[in-house]
Amino acid sequence: MPKTQPIAQTTKQAYALVTPDEALPSGDPRYVPLDAARGTKNAAQSLAERISALGSAVEQGGRREFARFLVTGHSGCGKTTELNRLKDLLTRTNLAVVYFDAESEFDLQKQNVSWWNILLEVIWQIDTQLSEPPYRLQLPEGLRNAATEWLARTVTKKTQRLDIESSLETEFGVDASLPFFAKAKAVFKALIKAGSSTVREIEQEAERRPNVLLEAVTDIVNHVDTALQKERGRGLVIVVDGLEKIPLRSVGDGLTTHNLLFIHAGNYLKTPPCHMVYSLPLALLASANVGQVFPEQPVIMPMVRVRHRDGRPDAHGIRALVEVIGRRVDSKLFAPGVLKRLALASGGHIRDFLRLVREAAAGFGKRVTTRDADRAVAQLVDTYNRLIEGRFIERLDYIDQHQERLGGPEDGELINRLLVLEYRNDETWAALHPCVKQSPRYVRSPRDRKEEKA
Repeated sequence: MPKTQPIAQTTKQAYALVTPDEALPSGDPRYVPLDAARGTKNAAQSLAERISALGSAVEQGGRREFARFLVTGHSGCGKTTELNRLKDLLTRTNLAVVYFDAESEFDLQKQNVSWWNILLEVIWQIDTQLSEPPYRLQLPEGLRNAATEWLARTVTKKTQRLDIESSLETEFGVDASLPFFAKAKAVFKALIKAGSSTVREIEQEAERRPNVLLEAVTDIVNHVDTALQKERGRGLVIVVDGLEKIPLRSVGDGLTTHNLLFIHAGNYLKTPPCHMVYSLPLALLASANVGQVFPEQPVIMPMVRVRHRDGRPDAHGIRALVEVIGRRVDSKLFAPGVLKRLALASGGHIRDFLRLVREAAAGFGKRVTTRDADRAVAQLVDTYNRLIEGRFIERLDYIDQHQERLGGPEDGELINRLLVLEYRNDETWAALHPCVKQSPRYVRSPRDRKEEKA
């Protein structure tokens, strides 16, 4: 159970305790449910109920089916906090949950993460996490080796097991006492970290003979699921977080890092025979019909609604964000109206709101004043001002006027940069980030003003 968190009583303490990048563990007393203010059902609860419903159907004699869920939203909207809660909710129902964060396992900024990277990581994580209490499951060596022998052959250029192991030990300095599976894993991780050209050869082998890895991950998940069903009466759920942070880049032939992974290789990601939950870049929904590959409706986490669609402040959404700070900082530290000012400036983006509060507290006075708030907002305006390019202006103007996106690949870039935020009442709508609307590049950008012909 997470420890009780102290409440900041000074601006210095507020600066230290308001941590914008921290994902909350399940049960953390700082957690505030924001679902009503988002206009949605709670993401963790919704996913847990769907998985439970599929399990109930099996208990009633129905056919066992596995679902592949996608969770998405703007970067920094609280997805990881909800996925932490999902893991806890599922574990309470006796399901085994293997969770990992892609950002911790891969260098997302430098590495083009492919389906085979993810499925290999699934194997590593199953082997590591389920060998620990309370599960203590040990994968048979035959299954472990089948998952990595092709990898070791590609790396060492050897075909015989003894030659492969010898090469792993002498050429790559792997501990001879490690089992074969662990040797291959250690070398692969080192090659990835070093950015070795050998990784490209591994990728080519995985793409040339995908069934080798696909069959290996299927066999391992089937084995684990059978063991879990026997011991606990429930199966396995795998949660892959952090994939929404993959940068949007072109990789040629009209493909991007996003659609290559989730659309063109999506069926590979669906291979493990268990429930899967993947985080998804929100920008992809602006350019691809994800439902053609992943039939389950994506679980979207929109912004906290701090303004209504007509621009009026939304008192409920603002109160929700004020409560988020109240779980961290004594409200007496803020001058009247300061938190409302910061909430409106954030556009309901939870990480930006925490950034603004932290920066305002960095004035380190006795209280956080309106002047502190204005300084913090000005800095965030400058941050977004640097992200605006001239080619975006027409689209930004259209969104500002119509509260809808134009459609097309450039929408994804606006979403990725958080220049445009999505909201939901009974329908989805879009608005410019408030700091974009104030930015000099947007305000002062020349517009083509075509005179109407008489």
